[in-house]
Amino acid sequence: MNFELEIVSAPVNYDAVGRCIYCSATEHLSDEHIVPLSLGGNWVLPGASCPKCRDVTGKFELELARHFFWSLRAKMRFPSRKADWPAEFFVDFILEDDSEVRVKVPVARHPTELFLYKLGECALLSGQPFDPDTRFLRPWRNGPPSELVRAVLLPYEAEVTRLSGKRVVGVSPSRVALWPLCQALSKMAHAYAVAELGLFSFRPLVTPVILNNVRGGDPTNGIAIEAMQRYIGGSVERFEEHDEVLHQLALRVVQVEGKDYAVVDLWLFALLGGAKYHVVVGELNNEALRDAAPSRALLAALGKVSVAAVRS
Repeated sequence: MNFELEIVSAPVNYDAVGRCIYCSATEHLSDEHIVPLSLGGNWVLPGASCPKCRDVTGKFELELARHFFWSLRAKMRFPSRKADWPAEFFVDFILEDDSEVRVKVPVARHPTELFLYKLGECALLSGQPFDPDTRFLRPWRNGPPSELVRAVLLPYEAEVTRLSGKRVVGVSPSRVALWPLCQALSKMAHAYAVAELGLFSFRPLVTPVILNNVRGGDPTNGIAIEAMQRYIGGSVERFEEHDEVLHQLALRVVQVEGKDYAVVDLWLFALLGGAKYHVVVGELNNEALRDAAPSRALLAALGKVSVAAVRS
C-alpha cells in the first residue's frame, strides 16, 4: 500500500440546497462533501450544513480520517487539508487477559492495512424483526499476512511482554469502531440521496444515527441504535480489487409492505476490495414525486452510478 493515489474523476458540484440537510436550519450554511474529502471525495453539495450539524459530522469524520484510516491515508497520500503526515502510528498489542497496550511504531515499520466491518442485510430489507442481539457483523482486513505483521513487530512485542509481564496474543495495526463507521455511511448515503433527489423527496430515516452522540450519553441513543440496525446493512461477501475505483455510490428504490424506500448502495475502498454497504435513507414522498421535476430526478438517479475514479 505504499503508492500515491491520484483522483481522476471530475469534481461534481450539485445545486445549492439552501438549508441544512440534517436539521433544516437556514443560516450560516456551508458546503457538504458527500464522501469526506479526507477519503478522496470530490462530490460537493453547496449550502447544505449548519454549524451545529457540521460540528457533529466533523467529529466522526475526523475520527475515521485521523485515527482508523490515518496510516492508510498517509501511505497512499489521500487528499488532506493538512498534509501533516506523522512519523509514527499506533499499534495495539492484545494481551492474554484481553487488555491492550498501545505502542507508537515508525511509519517505515508500520504494517499498514485496511480494516472494515462487513455487515449483514439490514432488518428492513431482510424482513427480519429488529433484534440487537442477532446482527451479523464480520471483521475484514486487507494488508500484510498476520505472520509477517507479527515478525515485523517482534521487537515491540517483546518489549510489551517484558513491561507487562503478560503474553501477547494478537496485534492490531488498525481498527475501526462500528458506530462512527455507521454514522459516516449514513451521512454519505443521506447526502447523496438529497443531492440526487432533493431534500423533500423522501422522509429521512437515518438522521438520528448521523446526529447522535453515543459516547456523550445522548438521551436518544436507543432510537439511533435501533435505526442503525433497521436501516444500515451490507454484504459479507469478499470482493475483487477494482483497479480504477476508489468508492462507488448508487441509488435504488425498494418496496416493503407497500411503501417505497430510497436505498443508497456504497462500495467503499473498491481499489482494495473493500466492503459493500446499503443504507435505507428514507421513505419516498410520493406526493412530491408526482411533480415533474422530482419524478425526472428519481428516474435519472436510478440509472446512475457515481464513481470516484483513481489512478495509482
